[in-house]
Amino acid sequence: MKKNIFFLILMINSLFLAGTAGASVAGNYFKEAEQAAKNGDNQAAMQDYQEALDAGYNKGKVALALGGLYARSGDDAGAIKWLNTAQGESLSNDDALQADLSLGKIYYRNRDFAKAMEYLKDCLAIRPKYEEAHLNLALIYRDMKMYPEASLQMDSLARSKKLKFEYCLLKGQIYQDWGIYRKAGIYLGKAIIINAMSLDAHQSLAEVYFQQNDYGKALGEWKYVASLQPQALAYQKMALCLYNLTEKEKALASLLEAIKLEPNDYMNYALGGLIYSSGRDWEKALAQFNRALEINPGSQFALYGQGLCNLRLQKKLQAQISFQKTAELNNNSWMGSIAARELNNINGVK
Repeated sequence: MKKNIFFLILMINSLFLAGTAGASVAGNYFKEAEQAAKNGDNQAAMQDYQEALDAGYNKGKVALALGGLYARSGDDAGAIKWLNTAQGESLSNDDALQADLSLGKIYYRNRDFAKAMEYLKDCLAIRPKYEEAHLNLALIYRDMKMYPEASLQMDSLARSKKLKFEYCLLKGQIYQDWGIYRKAGIYLGKAIIINAMSLDAHQSLAEVYFQQNDYGKALGEWKYVASLQPQALAYQKMALCLYNLTEKEKALASLLEAIKLEPNDYMNYALGGLIYSSGRDWEKALAQFNRALEINPGSQFALYGQGLCNLRLQKKLQAQISFQKTAELNNNSWMGSIAARELNNINGVK
């Protein structure tokens, strides 16, 4: 009898040790996978996560980690598959939040706003003050042009210490898109105080000043953007500000800087055409619009400019062709309707 009890105890200990060893092996695979992912070796991480899963590691944890890995790799289909697998397991509240937030971000990135909002609202059902969920919902409402709803979501972050900059920046951008420029300027200014090196904040503030016709301040912001990161867009915007300040030579000089950075950006030449047109230098303006259309034949602005220059140079047939193309691109647009009117004037139609 004692012998049987001894063997029974020995068997139980063996099973216990085997289970412990298996758990240890699975845990090691999971740790190795995490380290590989941290080092950017996604292939090795995926293999180790699968090994951990095969060795019996918590399926929800592995699926959640694989979902995040696929999402960071840009494989949204793979990420959705694994995140949905994770949601089918028993997850802690923190893990459930991570899964819902990741799915919300993926669907938002793919412009499926309905599904994105569904997952983000699931986050808030678990944790009503979850800041990341409120922030992403605000982004979605902003993209849907539902500005009051976007602003309301941002109010949930008003006292956030972690996302103070994001709160000020996005709140300002929402007011900017909403057309409430005074409030936009206030929040964007606060964002810049927190992070003076933010390109987004300076660019948005520059656009706000431009919309308010404060071209001097807008110019200053675009100059600062160019000093942080030289880019054609900044020099194009500087040219527009200088054009509105009647500093045409300086505006053309800014466009030359833009051309050095992006020689094949049609907007450099379309803006050059605008500036030369304002000085009634129709030949140079036409050359600029022609160059813009070589790069982008579908530019309605450049086509209209081409037509106007040809008309001023008494080239009525070429003007007709340009205005006709302008109107055909979008007859319902402001520029399309003006082109149609110019065309009627040429043809003697009242």
